[in-house]
Amino acid sequence: GGRNRPTRSSRPTDTGTTRERFGFNPGRTDHGAFASNQIGITMHTLDEWRTHVEYLTTIIADQQQRRKDVEGQLLDLQAKSAQTQRQLECALNEHTGLLQAAQAILGAKDGDEICQSFISHLNTLVKADSTVLYLIDRDNQTIIQSIFHRRPEASAWKLEETQLSYAELMAGLSGQVIRTGQPLLSTSPDDGLEPHETAEKRRQMGSGSLIIIPLITSTGTIGTVTAHNRKEERVFTPHDVDLLMTLARQAAAAIQRERLSQI
Repeated sequence: GGRNRPTRSSRPTDTGTTRERFGFNPGRTDHGAFASNQIGITMHTLDEWRTHVEYLTTIIADQQQRRKDVEGQLLDLQAKSAQTQRQLECALNEHTGLLQAAQAILGAKDGDEICQSFISHLNTLVKADSTVLYLIDRDNQTIIQSIFHRRPEASAWKLEETQLSYAELMAGLSGQVIRTGQPLLSTSPDDGLEPHETAEKRRQMGSGSLIIIPLITSTGTIGTVTAHNRKEERVFTPHDVDLLMTLARQAAAAIQRERLSQI
């Protein structure tokens, strides 16, 4: 056994070269550069995530706003649909009321029944608290007939039927309507459409809005009809005026036919 074998200490070593080959050399001082590089990579990744999160947040906010817009549009459509439904129901009720009034007027037996049917349906059509109709003879300056009607709902209103003379009738708003042949809408006693004295009477009785409609035939204006509301009740509108004018034309024509039949 006399062969010479190399001892452990005599084996060649290249430890330093090996460590440098794998990037580790305790003798070098580049740890700070490595850490800085890692921090840079981390910050870049965080920036990318932040940008991505901001993008997603923008998309979510946009979708939420679109949803709110759609919900708002749906609510608007529902409100418009409900309004249209109410308008259709109102129009149907008005047409039904006009038809019933026309049938009652045409089916009346005499002038008194024509006038009674006219003003009772008129009250129902525009929900007037009271209605008064005057038929006049302009040539002789007299009131031929006056009819007063009040809704049961307005029974507590202290509005009594007053017998006016022809001169008193012509001195007020009714006289203006008779002379012009045009309807008149007064929203309150304070709108300045009538003389101070008659306006003050309206205030004292708690009067609100009123409509005065002429009864016109081929021979001229034969009278007026006044729809009257208390001040706490609704204010009449131009649409109410149109409804009453439609009904008044039918009533005036029926009155004229009845008069001609008596000749």
